[in-house]
Amino acid sequence: MNCLEFRNKLGSDPSCQDQQLLAHRQACPACADFAARVEEFERRLVLALRVPLMDDHDGSYEVPQNKGPAQVPAWIGLAASLALGLGVGLLTWWSAPHGDIAQDLIVHVQHEQTFMVSTDERVPYQRLDAVLRKARTTMPAGTAKVSYARTCVFRGRLVPHLVVQGENGPVTVMILRDLEVDGPTSFSEQGFFGTILPAAAGSIAIIAGEESDIEQVSGPIVESLRWDI
Repeated sequence: MNCLEFRNKLGSDPSCQDQQLLAHRQACPACADFAARVEEFERRLVLALRVPLMDDHDGSYEVPQNKGPAQVPAWIGLAASLALGLGVGLLTWWSAPHGDIAQDLIVHVQHEQTFMVSTDERVPYQRLDAVLRKARTTMPAGTAKVSYARTCVFRGRLVPHLVVQGENGPVTVMILRDLEVDGPTSFSEQGFFGTILPAAAGSIAIIAGEESDIEQVSGPIVESLRWDI
């Protein structure tokens, strides 16, 4: 089991006790950390939904017929607060510190290396447009030399994953909608160079084998990508 399979399986069934999944978690620190975040999310979800039952009406609940201002039971406010906290926690997980995002991006790219090849083949624009539109984005035909386009799961969300042919080789481009960054954030890990760039409605991650390819590929995409179509 590789890291991507582990995260997809755990995301679909956080309580899974598959032996291969458990073995991979024990052997991979990055995935162990991912699993811990999923478990914390599940714990907070249970707390948010754990509402006390009314047992003074045989399990039923009757709305008081008083004529004064409506009184909201304290447990409703508590449940709402927990639910709000849960939402904030999910957003924090999606927009965690850049170092964690960089690590997750590298793991994702490593498991898509089959498509990280230099080639003269190009994805038909209709397919590229369909992938981008799933994230409510689009860009004009001919903006980049796209050789691969599909929708991938990244941090529990569906995101467009493109491979663009740069001057020195293939470059990965991932459209991270709603993941906002204050400014460009660069990273270099395991032989990859990358950057996360702010955009109109989120950010764009660029990962390449040569640092020079990042600017060459990212410029036209950042300028031409349209959001909220």
